[in-house]
Amino acid sequence: MREAGALANELSKKYPPDTIVKMRTLPTIRAAIENSQTHPSRAIELLQDAASVELGDFLVAYTRGQAYLLLHRGREAAAEFQKILDRPYLVINYPLGC
Repeated sequence: MREAGALANELSKKYPPDTIVKMRTLPTIRAAIENSQTHPSRAIELLQDAASVELGDFLVAYTRGQAYLLLHRGREAAAEFQKILDRPYLVINYPLGC
């Protein structure tokens, strides 16, 4: 996860605040790091910043769903995963999403 954190820091310096990288990609990377370090509440908090642009990428909902699972909040996790199932076009270009 150290590499992911370093990548996130590099991207943060490279991109201006009003880009998808700053609004969606970085919060998702940082939330995934928090999930891996068993800090799911922090992951959910980080993903609040991505809420306005999350429907363009299923990884936000997926990462938030994983955080809810870590917190044993199955109903909220299911709601996040349902967002992905309701929008199959989000995963059409992802090899693992088919």
